[in-house]
Formats: sequence, structure tokens, C-alpha cells
Amino acid sequence: MSDVYIGNVPFSVNEYDVRALFEAFAPVEKVTLIVDHNTGKKTGYGFVSLFCDDTAPIIEALDQTQWEGRTIRVGKAQTR
Repeated sequence: MSDVYIGNVPFSVNEYDVRALFEAFAPVEKVTLIVDHNTGKKTGYGFVSLFCDDTAPIIEALDQTQWEGRTIRVGKAQTR
């Protein structure tokens, strides 16, 4: 299993939309869109856990693509 970062996510999309985007490439275990603790609004980024070992082709296919008028960023998630 691998985690990827997705940034500049359109505020109109939800976890189900992100899941649908990534399931075209690999089965998705979990989608987490980050929410601001003070306002409760989406921050525009999140993480996707995928059931695959090599995320490079997925990142290459989705990074810098347009989604609802925004250029999304997709990359390998960094561990803290």
C-alpha cells in the first residue's frame, strides 16, 4: 500500500470525487481531505491511500492536470 498527496484540490469536490479520480488507476483504501480546525472549511489538499506498490505512473498521469478549473498537484506523500 502507498500514500499519495493531492494538492490544489477544488473546494467543490469531496472524498467520493477524489476516490473516483484515483480508482481509475488503482483500488483506493482511504481518502482524507484536510479541514481547517478553526473554520471547518477544506484546505485544498489531502492524502489518498492506494492498494499498489508503484505510484509513479499514477503521479505522472495526474500531476499538473486540470480538475474543475484548478491545476492539481499529485506526489508521493512524505512521512513525518
